[in-house]
Amino acid sequence: MLPSEVTDLYTAHCDRMYIKIVDLLIPAFDYLESRITGTCQPSYSCESTYELFRCVVRYYAHSGGVIVLMVVLVCACVRS
Repeated sequence: MLPSEVTDLYTAHCDRMYIKIVDLLIPAFDYLESRITGTCQPSYSCESTYELFRCVVRYYAHSGGVIVLMVVLVCACVRS
């Protein structure tokens, strides 16, 4: 969903406070997206960690190893 679509939706169904909240949230999600996709400065990139998470989630989603997945994710977060 594009930012303009979100704004149109909130304009039609919500008050100005919600529009202000959306205006504040969009840059935060843009920031997170740049960190995950690696389009930020290389020292701040989380692209490799994201790829690792995707691989681990894909593997454990099929095998049903939810607890092992949680441990792997926590360890990876602590290392970052």
